[in-house]
Amino acid sequence: MAKDIAEDCRTSARAMVEATLKYLNESIREDKSERKQRGLVIKEKDRPREIYTELGRIRWSRDYYYDKQNAKYTALLDRILSIPEYGRIGTEIRSSRWSQ
Repeated sequence: MAKDIAEDCRTSARAMVEATLKYLNESIREDKSERKQRGLVIKEKDRPREIYTELGRIRWSRDYYYDKQNAKYTALLDRILSIPEYGRIGTEIRSSRWSQ
């Protein structure tokens, strides 16, 4: 029974993280005045992303921007969350694996 409850907790936690990421992405998208001030233009909406964490696989969609000030493309939500550009495994998993 405890194993089932633990899995239900991880499932709920993943859903909460995914909902939070969706909210953050939409908040950034809707804040047009701040994006304009920073020179960020939406290039592509709802680009899929996933990463493996202690909770399991987290999936979300985020927008992809063109940064006029730095003349490059960026996934702003990934930058805010400090997720490496091509990272697929959360830092807590990498850290715990090497500390054993």
